[in-house]
Formats: sequence, C-alpha cells, structure tokens
Amino acid sequence: MFYRDTTFFRNKVASNLNRGTKRFRCKYEVLYNNQIQKTVTFTINMKYIIFSLLLFTTFFSFAQKSAVSGVINSKDSTQIKVIALRPDSFPMVSVAFEALKDSKPIFGLQKQNLRVYEDDVQCPIVSLAEISENYPINISLVIDHSGSMGIDFMKAASTQDYTIPMDNAKDAVEEFISGFVSNKDSMQIIGFSNQVDIISEFSVDKNYLKMIIDSMEADSTTAFFDALEVATDKLKHRSGINIIVALTDGMDNYSQTSPKQIIKNANRDNIPIYCIGFGNVDKKLLEQVSDKTNGSFFYTDNSGALSQIYEEVHKRIMSIYDLRYSSNNLNSNDTLRKVRIEFNIDSQYLAQNILTLKIPEETINYIKAKQMKSKQKLTGFTVSGAVIASGILLFVFRRRNKNRRKQL
Repeated sequence: MFYRDTTFFRNKVASNLNRGTKRFRCKYEVLYNNQIQKTVTFTINMKYIIFSLLLFTTFFSFAQKSAVSGVINSKDSTQIKVIALRPDSFPMVSVAFEALKDSKPIFGLQKQNLRVYEDDVQCPIVSLAEISENYPINISLVIDHSGSMGIDFMKAASTQDYTIPMDNAKDAVEEFISGFVSNKDSMQIIGFSNQVDIISEFSVDKNYLKMIIDSMEADSTTAFFDALEVATDKLKHRSGINIIVALTDGMDNYSQTSPKQIIKNANRDNIPIYCIGFGNVDKKLLEQVSDKTNGSFFYTDNSGALSQIYEEVHKRIMSIYDLRYSSNNLNSNDTLRKVRIEFNIDSQYLAQNILTLKIPEETINYIKAKQMKSKQKLTGFTVSGAVIASGILLFVFRRRNKNRRKQL
C-alpha cells in the first residue's frame, strides 16, 4: 500500500503559487494493487510550505562539503586572504594566500585563474603551487586547560555518562596533528590556564606532541591572550609559513596582554590566528582577532564537534597557495608598492584586496648596487665610444691632410 499525489495536487500547487493564494486544498490517493482504496483531502497553508522550503535550503547549505573544487562562478562569494608577502628573492615576489569560495577552501587553482598587478602594472606569474610544496609549515597549537574545560554543565545536568570538554579537545588536537604527514612541518604545544604553563619545542615527532597534550589537566582561570603572545614570540623567528591555532572555552580573565597588541604582533610577523571558541566565549572579540590577522574564527557550543572544526582548520591550512610573480619595477626609490591580485571568475577578473609591498632594506641595497653597475657599464661604454669616435675622426682628419699635401 502506498500514497501518490494526483494531478489535481500538482496543478493546484502551481496555480496557487502563481496567484499568490495563501491556502489551497490537496488530495492524496491511497492505492493497493493499483486500485484506489481511499482518497485523502486536506488544506495546506502556503506560509508553512515557504517556511519548510527555507528550512530545507538552510540545512542543505550547511550540509555541503568543507572543501570546494571545480569552477567558480560570479554568483559565488569568493575571497583571497593574503597571509604573507615575501620579496626575499626580488625581483621574484612570493605571495602566500588562501582562496575561499563561500567561506570554504578552493583546491586546484591554476595560474590562468589569477592576475597580479604591482602599481597597476601587470606582472608575469612565474608559478602557483600549494604552500607545502615550497615552504615548511610551523603551527603553534594553543590549548585552554582552565577549570571550565573539566566539566560541561549542560550535559552534566542531563546525563551522568558524558565526555568532559578537556578529553574531547585532546582527541580533536591529536587527530589534527596526525593529519600532517610532511616531515618538514613542525608543531608546538602551548597550554594555559591562569598562566602559560606548558611550552613545548617545535617538533615533527607526533608521539612527543601527543604525550604533552595527554598530560594536561583542567584547572584554574583563563589567560588566553598571554598564551597568544607566547605563541607569536616563538613563531616569529622561524622560516616558512607560521600559523597559530588557538582553542579557548571562556572569557579571558587573567591576561596582561591586550587583544590589540596580539593583532599588531601577528600582523608584523605575518602570522594568521585561527581562533576556536567553545562555550561561553566572547565570540565578537575572537572573530575580530582572527579576521584582523587573516585567520578564521570557528565556534561551537558542543565540545563533541571540536574534531570537525579542527578538520576544517586542517583543510584551510592545506589549501594555502604560494604564488610567485616577477616584479617589473627595479627602481630603488619605490620602496612601497601597491599589489593587487585578481580572480578569474566566469572570464571576468574581479579585484581583490590591495596590499602594500614593502621592499626590504637589503633588497633596496641590492637594487642600488645593480643600478650602480649598470651606470658604470653605461659610462664605460660611453667613454669607450667617445674614444673610438675621436680616434676615427683623428684618423679621417689626418688622412685628408695627407691627401691634400700630395695634391700640392
């Protein structure tokens, strides 16, 4: 036995939608062995249909895959987040960036998808690759083990059998560490409660890092921004791409360092901060810290969802690209240049954020030395040319005088 919607129902929906009718009657038939056994007629309110469609659309949008690949179209919300701009091998300039489509990472970009301009002059793109191919990745994992990580009050009130947030956090971070397979990528653990009490060395030894995580116990208050200060300080002298992934479950109530100082330090050293908030956190403040350092903010009120969030952060990091272009401007006086990156979407190049490229002093000195050599070569050529020209003129003059004497 099964139900079927009749032509009456389908036509009625279409016609009433077109007319804007708020209510209409529907009919279903109950069949058995292809014989109509019963007819069911009922009234539907259009506003409930519209609400259901909106609810389904919202659910479907959240159910999409985390990673995005394939064609980008102009209707999508696309974004380029630049993490670092490196003129270390000038005139070759390296741009580390994250490409996003509807806030999800884009994989499989090609050189032809991008254009680079320096002071409105298009520059040739030399290469485009995943950042892990060209640079080591250094990640400082900042983990909150304050007292509130030892109990989930909502779950504790409803059930006696549950996993405390601290254990869920440990599992999530350890899975995150296991996801990095390159031996050149290193990580560090920074644990904090009312002070930063755990600072490991940067290491590629996953067992060592997991041992430190397993030793954490939940106690005391929260000094989140002090922990971020330690993380930025430890990362700033390391070569490669440096990233902070920081978890906290409460309001900072013990730090000496301000969020403003953290943002300043992270931007100075090109360190994006990925903040993960759980429970009673200042979401607006954490989002501000992440956004202003070219990172991203994630939030959940369920510690059981931390593994999914850390998996998303892993995808975001692995989607970072290294774009290398050749600068056409070798003028040592132009120490600040405006760099613009454009995305090719539906054959339209859409401008993204404009960046300021500051040429380092050593690079300026290199350019000046190169310009000096060019001037010296030009001067040498000029002097040599003048000497040769003078010699030719002298030779011609003497030849003419000799011919005149013979004629006399």
